[in-house]
Amino acid sequence: LPARQPAKISFEQEISRAELVFRLSQQQAELALSRLILQQQVDFSGLNHLSGRLLESTRRNRQALLFLQQVSQQDDALLQHSISCACLIAAFCAHQALEEPLAEQLTMAALLHDVGALQLKLSLSGRAFSDSAAAAASVALLQQQADCPPVLLQSIQQHCLDLAQQHSPGGKMLAIVNCYSKLMAKGQKTSSVQAAQWLQQRADHSLDRSLLQDFLRCVGLYS
Repeated sequence: LPARQPAKISFEQEISRAELVFRLSQQQAELALSRLILQQQVDFSGLNHLSGRLLESTRRNRQALLFLQQVSQQDDALLQHSISCACLIAAFCAHQALEEPLAEQLTMAALLHDVGALQLKLSLSGRAFSDSAAAAASVALLQQQADCPPVLLQSIQQHCLDLAQQHSPGGKMLAIVNCYSKLMAKGQKTSSVQAAQWLQQRADHSLDRSLLQDFLRCVGLYS
C-alpha cells in the first residue's frame, strides 16, 4: 500500500505535536535499549507504532521534527544519537514517499542501531571500540528477540560496511543518517556546509551518491 499522506500544515501548527512524539521517542528508546541490554523481550509493536507517529509528523511538516532533533540537549550522547537518527530517517523516508511498513521498520532500525555500542560501553569500561564492532553487537542482541523484523538486522548489519557491501536500501540510508548525525552532534562544531562536504567526499565509497544527494535536499533548512 502507498504511504498515507497527512495534510500539510505549518511549522507553528506541527511543532507542539512533534514535541510530544519526540519526548515519547526518548522514553521508549531508553526503555527498549535497557531491555535489550538485559536480554529481555522488547515490544516491537509498540516501537512500530512510535515509528509511525514520527513518520506522520514528518509528513505533516518535516521541519518541526528536524528542528527538535537539532536543538535537543540530551546528556546521554548514545541515546540522543539514536533518537537523532530515528528522526532523520523518518524525514528521509517521508521525503522519498516509501511505503509505510518499510518506513516504519527503517525508523525502528535507526532507533535501535546503537544498542550494541551501549553494551560495549558498559562491558569495556571506557575502552575504545569500532563502529563495526558496535553494529555486530547490536545485531547479536536483536537476534535474541523472537519478533525482530529481518529489515532491522539487515540495515544495522550493513550500515557500517563499504558501499559495495550495502545491499539493502535500509543499510545505505542508515549509513548516511548515522554519519550525518555524528557530524552534527553537540560539541562537534561542524556547520551544515562542512558536514555536506565531508559526506560528499565519501560518496561512491562508503555512501550511495544518489541517496546522499536526496538526503541533503531532505534535511535542507535544519541541516
